[in-house]
Amino acid sequence: MASLVNRRRVLAAIGTSGLIVGAEMGVGHAMLAPSPEDQGSVLVDGRFLPAEQRQIASILADRKRTSLDREIVWQWRRDLLDKLMRAGALEIMTRWDNSLIFTGLAREIRANVVRRRIAGNIYHLQITKPA
Repeated sequence: MASLVNRRRVLAAIGTSGLIVGAEMGVGHAMLAPSPEDQGSVLVDGRFLPAEQRQIASILADRKRTSLDREIVWQWRRDLLDKLMRAGALEIMTRWDNSLIFTGLAREIRANVVRRRIAGNIYHLQITKPA
């Protein structure tokens, strides 16, 4: 019988590889300061629950927020990668599954990634362009 590739299997594989990547990255290190070019702008996942959205709003306070598309891989390839190269850094607040996908996308271009769990299902990513 042919093996089916579905979203659940892909996310499970990403989650498993994320444990290894997390150990390599030293998850929990101090967050990098945002670059001056990207000061104040944070990409935020729109799939958070209302309680999580309130928590993110209190964390980000007066900072400018931009919503992520549902298709984050396309968004990365279409414009986030260009923004990273121009600005030097991206700051993202997202769920655990998307944090692993963004980490993988950033690793493809050898970008530096700091991934930090804020609370529950909320992760903060600081991606800086490769040297």
